[in-house]
Amino acid sequence: MDYSLLNILSDEMPTRQKIMICALRLFSSKGYAETTIRDIASAVGITPGSIYGHFNSKEELLHYMLTDYEEYTHEMFSKVDIVPILEERPTGEGITMCFMASVSSLTESVYYANLVHLIHQEQHRNALFGRFVLLRLQETTEFIERIFRVLKDMNIIRDDANAEYWGAYTYSLMHMLSTLTALHIVLGSKGISINDIVPLLQHLFDALIDAYGV
Repeated sequence: MDYSLLNILSDEMPTRQKIMICALRLFSSKGYAETTIRDIASAVGITPGSIYGHFNSKEELLHYMLTDYEEYTHEMFSKVDIVPILEERPTGEGITMCFMASVSSLTESVYYANLVHLIHQEQHRNALFGRFVLLRLQETTEFIERIFRVLKDMNIIRDDANAEYWGAYTYSLMHMLSTLTALHIVLGSKGISINDIVPLLQHLFDALIDAYGV
């Protein structure tokens, strides 16, 4: 899905996309459990029956959103070419740049930011969200392992570095980063930005290289 097309409703937009936008707005404001199909239909300007022509249930609509989120998250982590970044800066600063490049798309779409916000808001109330939190941990761990492979090839860290441990540890920072970013965009907060987390990430990765450096 092209998230850039989902920020603003327009008459030309397919009904399926309108349903997703309005549903997400309602899920974020009222909560998933409290939002009804009738609420979504009213927001879109169609009948409840029209929604069932696209989705069999509210849960299927949510599942479609989260599947889309999973694909987008995977793309976010895989699209960054970390090799030239680490070749130029094989330090904590370079690793931080890799991470910031991988999450920069969080700020590009209000739709995506709302979806991240919804996931953080609802993950403890609906078991469906738990799977996507675990997937995100897996994506982060794989991204860390990719960084480690490049640094090992450059003889910056030794083979005994525990990528899985650092991946899980770093996930907590990534979770914080995405939460702050989503809240910053969704709530229009002026007190927090992505850059507030950068020094923390750099400190972590400087410590990592210091611990495992040759």
